[in-house]
Amino acid sequence: MLKPGGHGFYIPALEKAKALLEINNHGSCSLSLLFFSDGKPSDCVRDGKEFDFKSYNMVTKEVAMLMGEVASRFGRRLHTAFVGMGEPDQEFITLKKMTQEAKLFGSMASFSCPSLNTDSLSQIVSSSVASSLSTKTELTSIRTGHTRAVRTDVKRERYDSKDKKKPSRDWRVFPNADLTKYVVRVWAWNTTTNDFAVVVDPRCRECFKPVADTSYNIIAIGKKKNKLKGQICPFCSACFFCNTCLSSNIYDTHRDQECHDLAHQRRTGYIVADKCPPSYGVAWKRLAFGEGAERLAFKFRFIDENGKFTGPKMVAKESRFVEDLDDPGTNYLQSQRHSYHKTFMRTQATASWFAKLFNEHLEKKVSPSEVSTLIKIEFLDPVIFELVDVDVGTFNVLVEPMIEGKYVKFTDNFGNLQKEDVEPDNYLPEDCGIDVTEAAKLLGRDAKDLRPPELDPELTDDFPNAGAGAMGLDDLGIIEEGSEDEEDSEHEYGDTEEMSGEDFDSLKVANVSDVGYLYAFSHFSYVLSGGRLMVVDLQGSLVTQAGGEKKFILTDPAIHHRPKRGGHYRRSRARRQYGRTDRGREGMKAFFETHMNATTYVVFSTLKTKRRSAPQRPSVAVDCSRHFVSSALASVC
Repeated sequence: MLKPGGHGFYIPALEKAKALLEINNHGSCSLSLLFFSDGKPSDCVRDGKEFDFKSYNMVTKEVAMLMGEVASRFGRRLHTAFVGMGEPDQEFITLKKMTQEAKLFGSMASFSCPSLNTDSLSQIVSSSVASSLSTKTELTSIRTGHTRAVRTDVKRERYDSKDKKKPSRDWRVFPNADLTKYVVRVWAWNTTTNDFAVVVDPRCRECFKPVADTSYNIIAIGKKKNKLKGQICPFCSACFFCNTCLSSNIYDTHRDQECHDLAHQRRTGYIVADKCPPSYGVAWKRLAFGEGAERLAFKFRFIDENGKFTGPKMVAKESRFVEDLDDPGTNYLQSQRHSYHKTFMRTQATASWFAKLFNEHLEKKVSPSEVSTLIKIEFLDPVIFELVDVDVGTFNVLVEPMIEGKYVKFTDNFGNLQKEDVEPDNYLPEDCGIDVTEAAKLLGRDAKDLRPPELDPELTDDFPNAGAGAMGLDDLGIIEEGSEDEEDSEHEYGDTEEMSGEDFDSLKVANVSDVGYLYAFSHFSYVLSGGRLMVVDLQGSLVTQAGGEKKFILTDPAIHHRPKRGGHYRRSRARRQYGRTDRGREGMKAFFETHMNATTYVVFSTLKTKRRSAPQRPSVAVDCSRHFVSSALASVC
């Protein structure tokens, strides 16, 4: 049997790999790098030097930094497999350091130490092929089928990198009182209008000097604090003016030209006195510290008058893809980025509404002594900062609080539990476009080994009743596709009927796992919406509060939307109404195929949804939450 031998110089090999990878400059290719080694790097014994641990540690550090540069350049688009091929006593410390560094910069990286035989190597190669093809599928637009290009203008930083008390050169800084770089306005999401709303700015509308605090209380000045710094316009209640601007003709111009229009926007909810940021001086880091399938995450901080960081840590999110960037000369409300941000904020607001009702529902079904043991679910509330740099242009940045603690992707787009440190499946995706039989021949494998295991035939029906025991689909509020109820009957939004007290006894908090709450929540959103919406892809952190209560802090969910048929609702104009991750009916079906366990039924044995004999157009109810969901559904049907 042949064994690997000879010297292996890591640094020249990595530099060559970097040069080859950089040949691809259009961002639409999935990239793979396989790095083989039979032991320690020989770079430390080059030019006849004898081996010593000091040189070895220095080379390991240099190699890891070089691997970090490669990963920073390509991020999630690059899959790197590090393979240690040596005797059992080899530790492959350098390869493990390279793997860790690549992961910290957002690349998909794995380390393996196979047996020295063709079968073991074939497993690694097929796994690398499957990962590469999975990335290629991720780059493909679900709606059009065209390959999307990842942005190549972004560099990444280590996820665990620390920042100083002030912004460095890696930050874009927008001071509060600067005339060349400044915050124009902040946009929030109004659940009543189901649209963007401008946050009332506590600064002077003309000169941007602070007039009020974040609670809109006018700042007092003078030695005795008996004078005010300005006032809010008493006619529109939508803007502030400092004393200097009030005494000039600027305020008169405002009254004549824009006050009436601002008053109308304030009354109709397109200007809101809510979600005011702690400071209108901000800093936005150029290096991405996180990357998902759809978005890049950048650090975003508030700064005080002295230029130091203040307030909570924030995250700015941008699309990974070139097609979502603003075209030069376009207005924000007409741009693709506006559409991208709008989908994100509407999705998050809808998920937050469901979470609020889910928490309230569970609290009603347990004894008062058990309420504190329930795990709450909460979604972050994002806003958009409109920033201007007169030398560059306008930026519209989606910002939300940074989730402290360990960030975890609890469930994916189909409700599957995500486990850490699990080697990827060596299966080829069904929609990868590769002939599995031919791929098996090339890899010397059995074609069965490259195909995902088939689902139980009993689980292949639309919205199956797997594992439900005696509980049928109607008991869960699930409408089977093709049934008469789908065309002629729907659940009314938010209209639930409580069952008898005996049924409540089945909800035992101790029997529900932490992640079980999230599964139940996804199912709850499906039932409450009458089978039309399902919140999935739940990610964030599980935090324990001071009193011992637990809470899921979540962000960036996906919502599957099933268009309503018949009645007064017009057919859906297009699929994917909640963005690219909206898999519609197929996503709902996959959820019930992959997740049907007792936890959901423990929760839903206490929920029964009323049916109506015929669908009706949602009306604008007095309850803002009902109005919000009704208008949200109407806008996508």
